[in-house]
Amino acid sequence: MIKSKQQILDAANSAAEKCRLISSCCNDECGLGDYSSLVRRDADGREIWTDALRRAVSEHNTVVIPPRDLPYYIDGQIVLSSLTRIVAHGATIIQTPDCKLLMLRNASAADGTHKPVSGRRDCGIFIEGGRWEESRTRRGGYGSSGMFDETRSFFGVSSLFYFSNLDCLSIIGATFAHTAGFAVQVGDVSDCVFEDISFDSCYADGLHINGDTKRCLCRNISGEVGDDLVALNAYDWQNSSVNFGKIEDVWCENLDLAESSPYKAMRLET
Repeated sequence: MIKSKQQILDAANSAAEKCRLISSCCNDECGLGDYSSLVRRDADGREIWTDALRRAVSEHNTVVIPPRDLPYYIDGQIVLSSLTRIVAHGATIIQTPDCKLLMLRNASAADGTHKPVSGRRDCGIFIEGGRWEESRTRRGGYGSSGMFDETRSFFGVSSLFYFSNLDCLSIIGATFAHTAGFAVQVGDVSDCVFEDISFDSCYADGLHINGDTKRCLCRNISGEVGDDLVALNAYDWQNSSVNFGKIEDVWCENLDLAESSPYKAMRLET
């Protein structure tokens, strides 16, 4: 069935409303500074907040990363469970140069490379604000950064953020910088919102949206990327996706690609 523009917009707006309602359940709040006793310094003197953020998101469903002059360095992966909200307006979170893993993912992320995923799904992950950076200067080959784990068990994941097998995801008001792989990679997600997102000197796709995605709003997406600003890839190469299938009810509005970007504001791959 071919849907009208209004039907698609209504579906995307319903996703945004669902995310707003579910995010209101994340009312057990803490500040990341409450866990500053877990901060350590690396050999170069950087403050490493990985353990602090891991503990905070495991004990509270809203974690506020407050603005400050210094960045928060992360040297490992942060796994988010259902009903988790991170608020980081004015804060800069930087992955250390030697970290090859992706920074944020959901707990039930699953590999759908060879067959559709079934079983338990996560529900409700919300990221608000923050400048999220890798320490890269150019695009890396797949598997050189943004890996799912040390063995690259999810062969097609190469991203700073990766979310799959998930209902209700929103990333709003965030900036991504210096990402060698994709900034955000998703697939097998429903009811998702990407709004007021900017990219600063990113080297691959900005939003890399793979198959089996339903009811998605992409609004006010801008910046400089080395590949597509928003890629809607129902089927993609095996080294750049682990989720394959239909993409339904996606509304994209106000995509502003920097003139210096060499590719497209939007890619459609079916």
